[in-house]
Amino acid sequence: MKIELKVWNGAEYLQTKEDVHLYVQAIFDSEAYDEKLIASAIADIARSNGFAEIAGETDVSQQQLERLLSRQTTPCLATFAEALRLLGLELVITPAVSLSERND
Repeated sequence: MKIELKVWNGAEYLQTKEDVHLYVQAIFDSEAYDEKLIASAIADIARSNGFAEIAGETDVSQQQLERLLSRQTTPCLATFAEALRLLGLELVITPAVSLSERND
């Protein structure tokens, strides 16, 4: 029996702001802290909103936005912050919950 695999496209599942919030939260909650995974998630969000539409609302071209979020680069924190800003999102730092608090 032949198994057919489909490339997963996270952008297809990001329909609401709540979807976006939960998606990004899950990436950070995984504690993987993989820069390329985070950039890929941000790119999924950008694709769900349309690169062209986002570029049209900002001073950044579609090509610049795509390059900013490409998997060929290892983005830095400033890149993440700028990409999120362009998407109408922001990074927020909160106190970490300790393992003992999680288990309560």
